[in-house]
Amino acid sequence: MIAILAVSFACASAPTPNPEVIGVTAKEKIGFAYGVLVVCRVRNLGAAGLITVRADLAVKNGGRWTKDTIERIAEGVTTEYEMLFSEPTFLAAGLGRFTYDCAAEAS
Repeated sequence: MIAILAVSFACASAPTPNPEVIGVTAKEKIGFAYGVLVVCRVRNLGAAGLITVRADLAVKNGGRWTKDTIERIAEGVTTEYEMLFSEPTFLAAGLGRFTYDCAAEAS
């Protein structure tokens, strides 16, 4: 009887985060160096834990980049994650000639 309970307990999965992307924005950073800052707004509908947040940036003349970050998120919170893309040049991506997106999943 004890062995059966131990196996059942070991097989039960722990609660995990359930991240949902609720907003995505991007803005150009012009200064010493050009870049595009993508901000992913993520709400956790599950338990606390690790999530992977992915931001994608594509310029209309063909460049495409992806950045990932693994972060701990608390239960029931909404957090913003910023990812700076310094790869595009102002001539390629400047004046809003880019598209962007975010995704999030439990890690």
